[in-house]
This record gives sequence, C-alpha cells and structure tokens, in this order.
Amino acid sequence: MTLSLFPDHGKPPEPPPRRPSLYMVDGPNIAYRAHYALPGLTNNQGDPTGALYGYCLMLFKLLKEHKPDYLCLVWDPRGGTFRNEWYADYKGTRPDMPDELRRQIAQFPTIADALGLTHYVLPGYEADDVLGTLATRLKDRVDVTIVTGDKDMMQLVDGDRVTLLDTMKDLRIGPGEVEAKWGVPPERIVDILALMGDSSDNIPGVRGIGKKGAAQLVQQWGTVENLFEHLAEVKGRGRKPLNEPGAKADALLSKRLATIALDAPVPLELEDFAYSWPPADRVPVRRVFMELEFNNFLAELGGDMQTLDRGRYRTVTDEATLRDAVRRTRAAERPAFDVAVAPDGPGASRVVGVALCADDARVWYVPLGHDSGDQLSFEVALPILAELFGDASVPLLGHDVKTAHGALQRVSVDLTAIGGDTRITSFLLNAARRTHKLEDHALSLLGHKMLDREDALKKSKGANALPISEAAPLFGERAHVVHLLHPRMLETVEKNEIGGLYRDLELPLIPVVSRMERRGIRVDVALLEAYGAELARDIAEAQSKVFELAGREFNVGSPKQLRRILFDELALPVIKKTKTGPSTDHAVLEELAQQHDLPAGIIRWRSLAKLKSTYVDALPPLVHPATGRVHTHYKLTGAETGRLSSDSPNLQNIPVRTPEGRRIRRAFVPADGCVLMSADYSQVELRVLAHLCGGEGGFARAFAEGRDIHRATAAEVFEVAEALVTKEMRSAAKAINFGLVYGQGAFGLSKVLHIPRREASKYIRKYKKQYPEVDGYMKRIVEFASEHRYVETLMGRRRPIMDLTSSNYNQREAAKRVAINTPVQGSAADIIRVAMLRVDAMLSREFPTVGLLLQVHDELVLEVPEALVDPVRSRVVEEMESAMDLIVPLEVDVGTGSNWQEAH
Repeated sequence: MTLSLFPDHGKPPEPPPRRPSLYMVDGPNIAYRAHYALPGLTNNQGDPTGALYGYCLMLFKLLKEHKPDYLCLVWDPRGGTFRNEWYADYKGTRPDMPDELRRQIAQFPTIADALGLTHYVLPGYEADDVLGTLATRLKDRVDVTIVTGDKDMMQLVDGDRVTLLDTMKDLRIGPGEVEAKWGVPPERIVDILALMGDSSDNIPGVRGIGKKGAAQLVQQWGTVENLFEHLAEVKGRGRKPLNEPGAKADALLSKRLATIALDAPVPLELEDFAYSWPPADRVPVRRVFMELEFNNFLAELGGDMQTLDRGRYRTVTDEATLRDAVRRTRAAERPAFDVAVAPDGPGASRVVGVALCADDARVWYVPLGHDSGDQLSFEVALPILAELFGDASVPLLGHDVKTAHGALQRVSVDLTAIGGDTRITSFLLNAARRTHKLEDHALSLLGHKMLDREDALKKSKGANALPISEAAPLFGERAHVVHLLHPRMLETVEKNEIGGLYRDLELPLIPVVSRMERRGIRVDVALLEAYGAELARDIAEAQSKVFELAGREFNVGSPKQLRRILFDELALPVIKKTKTGPSTDHAVLEELAQQHDLPAGIIRWRSLAKLKSTYVDALPPLVHPATGRVHTHYKLTGAETGRLSSDSPNLQNIPVRTPEGRRIRRAFVPADGCVLMSADYSQVELRVLAHLCGGEGGFARAFAEGRDIHRATAAEVFEVAEALVTKEMRSAAKAINFGLVYGQGAFGLSKVLHIPRREASKYIRKYKKQYPEVDGYMKRIVEFASEHRYVETLMGRRRPIMDLTSSNYNQREAAKRVAINTPVQGSAADIIRVAMLRVDAMLSREFPTVGLLLQVHDELVLEVPEALVDPVRSRVVEEMESAMDLIVPLEVDVGTGSNWQEAH
C-alpha cells in the first residue's frame, strides 16, 4: 500500500503562479562603474568605448540570465534637482565627469533605442527618485529588481517585492543582506545616512559620527527624530557630536537629502516597459555595435548575419579552371587571396590550398595538399599560380600576408607585389586592440559573421585534414572578406594620415621578415645540452643555499610556502599584497634582499630555473630537423609602440648582461665558412629623445661632442668633473636617462637605485635643471596628448592616449608615462624597421649570399661569409646610420664572431 502526502489524487499542489519581473537599471551608477572597470578601451577611430562595453556586458548578462518581462533604464537629468533648492552644495564636491566617459554618454540612449528598451529622464529629479517612485507604484503587480551598486538604494528594499542586483558582484540584495551590512532594516538606511553623511553626494551628516557609530545609534533609537528627542539619554562617543550646535539641523537636512522620493511625477506605466529578447528588429542595434566594434555582442544577437553568398564559391580541380581563375584575378581591380597552411616542423608551414577573389561574385579555392579529395597536383598548379604571385603589376591583398609569404616561399612561389594586409591596417588604426582577427572586422564593418576557422582547424587537427568541401567556403570567404574590407580600412588609414607609413614601411617589411623567419639561425644543440647539465647542478646548489638560508627544506617554486617562510617565520615586512596573500614577485624580493639573504637566493634560483626551462631545455626541440636551425616567429602587430616581438622561441628576452644569458647566446652559431655579425644602434632612444627636444641644450650637445652621455649626465647631476665620475654615479645617471625616457618618476627611480624617494626626487630636480629641454619635451607631449588624445612617432605611427583626464591618479600617471615614452620608443622601433628594409635591399643588390637572420630590439644579426666581412660591415653601418635623419646622428656598433655572444 502506498501512502500519499498529497491526498488529491496523489499529485503535489500546483505552485503559485510566477509573478512577472520588472528590472530597472540605474543608468548613471552602471555607466560610472563600467567606465572605471574597463579604462582605455577604444575602437579603431580611437574613441573611448569602455563604459559602453561594460554597460552592454551588464545588459546582455541581465537579458540572458534573468529574462525580465519588463525592463527600463533610468538616467539623471542635466543640471540640478529639487535637492539643490534645499541645499545649494548638494553634490557640490563631486568631481567633473571624466572626459572619456563624457564622450560616451550620448551613445547610452542610442544603444537603448537600438535594442528597443525604454529609457527615461525626469527633469528636476534624480534617477533614484524615478526608480523609487516606479518601484513603490508597481511592486504589488510585479517583482521589482533595481540594478545598481548604490548603497542609497537599499532604503527601497521591500521583502521579495523589491530587491537590488549588483551585477558586478553578482549579488542580489534583499532585507537580510541590508541588515547584515548595516545592522538595520532597509527603512532605517536613511537615518544612518543622516548621521554619517555621504561624501559622494556632499550630504553633511553629523561631524564626528561615522558608519559604525551611526549604525549603533539607529539600532538603539530608530529614527533620527527619536534620537534627538532622547538626546539627554545618549551615552558614549556619539553624545558630544550630537550636542554640537547645528548637529540636529544637519542631521534632519541630511535625512531629507538622502531620502529617495516615492511620488515623482513619472508618466510611465508598467506596459511601457514590456520587453522580449532578442529584439525583433536587429538591424538598428547591429548598426550601432558595428560602429562601436562590439563584435562579441554582434555575434550574441544571433539571427541571419550572412551577408556574403558562400554558395557562389568554386572549387578548382582542373587546369583550365585554374588558368581562368588566375587570369581573372590578375585582371581584377582589387585581387585578394588567402593561403591555407598546415604545420610542417618547428617554425615552418606547408601550403594546403590557395583561395583567390577577383570580385564580389568570383571566388575560387584551389586545393593542393589535403589528405584526401579530388585536387590538382603541385606540379601542375604551382607554375600557374606563380604567374599570379610573381607578377609585380598585380598587388595582392591578404590578411596576415607574412604567414602566406613564408609558406609560398617553401614551394618556390615568390609573392612579389603586396597590395595590402588587413591585419596591418588593423594594427595601425588601433595597436591597443586585443586581437586583429579578420572575423572581428567582418562583423564590425560588414555585419557578416564568418565561419570559425580556429574551431574548424582545431576539430580537424589541421587544414590538411579538412574535407575540401569545408575548406573551400572557409578559405574562400577569407579572400572575399579581405577584398571587401581593405578599401574601407585603407580609407581610415588615409584619413589618419598614416598611409605613407603603411605603404612605404609596413607592407615592404612583410617579405623581409618572412625571409628572416624562413632562413632561421643555426643552433649548437650539443652545447646547449652540456650547458643544461651544468645548469642543473647550479640550480641544485642554489636550492641547497636557499634551504640553508631558510633553515629548512620546502618547495622553492611554491609562492604559498615561500610566503610562510618570508613573512611568518622570518617576519620580513609585507611590501605588496595580491588576492592570494603577500606578493613574492621579483620587485618585492629585490627590496627584501636589502634585509635578508634568502630573497636574493630565491632570485638566483628563479633566474637559473627560468633560463633552463625557457631556453636551454626549450630550444633543442624547436630546431628544425631539416635545417638544424630555429625559425622564430616575428609578430609585426605585437607591441603598441611598433616594436617587433618574437615567439617559438622568443629571442628578444635572452638576458644579455648575465653570464648565464651570455652562455645561451654562444649556442647560436653561423653556417660553416661564415661568421655572425651583430649591428647594434648605440643609445638610439636617447638620441631620439635629444632630437625630440629640438637638438638644443646640454643633452644634445653631449652627443654632438661624442661624449659618454651617461658620464656627462652624471657630471651634471652630481656636479663633478667628468673625470671624477665614479661607476656608481654613471649607473645612477644611466638609470635617470632611461627612466625619463619611460616617463619614470621619483618612486620608480628610487626602486631602481635602491635609494629613498626624497633622494631620487633630488636627482630628478637636478637633471631637469641641467637639461630643461627634456622637461620641456615631456610637458609638451603630455599637453599634445591631452588635446589630441594620441601621440605619434617621427614617422606618424599613432597610439591612443585615453586616461590623461582620469580621476584615478594611477591611471592618469600611467597615461602620462605612455605619452612620454611612445614617441621615443616608437620612433626607435620605426628606425630599426627602416634599417631592416634598407639593409635587406642592399644585401639583395650587392651581397646576395649574406643573410639577415634576426632583429632583437635595436640589433640586427647577419650571417656573413668570412671573405665578405669588411665590405658588408661598412655597408651595413652606412645603411643603418642613414635610416633616419636626426639632429643627433645615429651611430651603429658592429661586432663579428663565431657565435652570437662573441659578435655582440
């Protein structure tokens, strides 16, 4: 026999019907919080978009996770409100809206309109009053959620009928949460604010009473009015401030100011807020998101975003069709291409297929190296394709052309004329972008959602394994999108006055870097393996020393265990904290090393372990078995300053000043019968700085007279003759010279030199007194950046500067450093790029057997036959020193040797 707890036919009772939900967004609060959460975010035009992005992030999360039946956004009016009539200084101490946020404000209602959301402003009333009025009016009909992080709004919480939602903390706030935070129910929040005041709104409160004291008084006496009626009975620390003249008037005024109006004349009704997701008409919001370049939101909108017809693409499997495709592409106005590649050993890739686009209606995919399927042989196809790629009169457009250039070179097809690269245009328009994917620009500029290449390649484990039927639309689409995108992006490049930089430097550099990658540099694996064994012994010794200094054994690589020893057992001071506890990073250990030997031992162990794992152990597997060389991958669109960076392996960060780093450089060797030649610019950034200062004053004069700039600076700062400058003085002067290039202040200099900040400030003051032209440059460039919101290099490369007007001191100072540094470091990056072009062209003409192997910071590394060392050295110096005409001439130091270290 079965007993039922539900006597009505054994069924549980029906749950009560769900009440509809109304979500109301506190627009000003969300906008400010989003602005400070995502500073520095810009679109390709350099317009700030961080607050808008954070706001949209909140909206999309709200719509997807909570699915409100009704939704509205409420904003503050311009000018004052009725509270200013009661108290003229209400919100009078609030700082002006940050300039970056002000520039975005007009777009908030535009986004709401595009999404079909109701948004409302009531003149004379704050957003809080509109929200309070609507919540009170509608809470009997719907569950009201106010989306805000404003503590004042907690007074509106009413059981389950009115709650708050802090989307940044993912926290819903009901009566229990209010009481847990404040110790009083929601209706008494205004009494706490009346006593403690609110500095953000300039509500005075009672001087001398803080949050804790206010909460205790309200817990005991309830309302402010009741508190002052029983003032004689009040005991403790609150008694004296409450008895001060004017305390009662201030408290009552503050309560009045803090109380949200519940009867504002809001004409809207619940039906005005009805909303369903996604919007029926997605065209307006797509248009807005395309302008803002909010590609992930475009993708989330869903719906039909296929503006290109992939069904028209043709797969080429016969010679006649291939010849026709090549002929039509050669005759096209904007021919575009893409190359499908697959990995082929460390640092190398092979051609799998080629996509061609002649115009919007004619796109072809030529499969060549797929694992299966009907396709032309390389022997038949390559000579025909070479007619196109080798034709100097046909400038081809692509995306990430360097990768395609390298793959084509491996099959003896030379890409002769590069007409454009949408990855490069993306980088030039906004180097701060997190990525420069073609898919992002297709969404933002064409409103087209491309096939996911990364996902397709991941699933198939390589382009070669893709079925040709999938590869044809995937790679054909890429050529098609480039054909459509490039003219639009080029128009913006020209508008920003960087067309010359694009055509004369960036595009010609692509084949130079591609050839460097393909050439690679020879590595002595046996030497590395021997040094690895030696390093292992050094690491073991360093670890033993660490154990000895710590007094016990522990996991040296564990920050948690290291924290326990440094700060609990040795009681060393905590310099910096992280989310997981006291920091043990390199800067912290360097500072602690002044007080104990253990941090220095940890630094030693870490540096040895990193060298072994990052280079000594990692390099041998990266040597290509067919060439005996490593083929590093250079990023043309990596650093915001324009510096090239490299990976697989990263050759930019091998230490040059430590014995261990020098040992690693010895493993890089030339081919038999050759030497390595290192051509390194001498203090190029300081020479650029002198040029930017106008070439006048003692700084430029020191270069012009051929003096040691660091020794000259030391003589000026320490007020001694140059002959009396000590090694320590020169080191300090060097730190000042390079520190100022990077916008470093007294705090940073004090850390570098391990001196008090006051002493560092004195050094900087003396420096600026002796070199006023440097101080003048720094002031001018910060003023320029404040006015134009960007800085530029000597060749016109631009970098957006967004935070110079930020109310956050750290953000503002960081923006100043970027503004000061970018024209210097960015111009130095431009100089080495020009030098690469000039040296490569010279070598091709005069010394075709000489190869340009590496570019590392301000240095070029070449592989030179022994018989050609002298003439090559002379010509390399000539080309590099004439790369840019500066007031202070460029100088190049050249060395040669049987390995990289010996040549440096």
